[in-house]
Amino acid sequence: MVKFFTDEYASEILKLLRANEEFKEDIKDLDVSLMLAVTDKNRAYKIILKNGEMDIKNVPLSEKAIFKLNANLDEWIKLAKGEEKIVSAIMGRKLNFEGSLKEAMQILEHIKGLMSVFEELAPKTEF
Repeated sequence: MVKFFTDEYASEILKLLRANEEFKEDIKDLDVSLMLAVTDKNRAYKIILKNGEMDIKNVPLSEKAIFKLNANLDEWIKLAKGEEKIVSAIMGRKLNFEGSLKEAMQILEHIKGLMSVFEELAPKTEF
């Protein structure tokens, strides 16, 4: 079991993403950073996708990123378990989105792919 939204969890997410050949192919032309922030725990991870490569770093909430997704821990848990979908969370204002919506729409499928890895890891996660 890996504890949710920790460095160990981020490392497991990264392993799953790097093992996913379809995801790597899908991001081969991307150059984007996406920050996921747990606002009530003052914790954030920045996901960097560039030319088919990826990295995840623990960063301060003030870190710059092209896109930021901010929510409390309970909402992130629902997203990770697949109990809530990212688009409905944004539309319902449970997940705060920062960045260009127009640009985000162009990479929405990549963001959904990323969240599917969270769901894949959920059975091995301590929430």
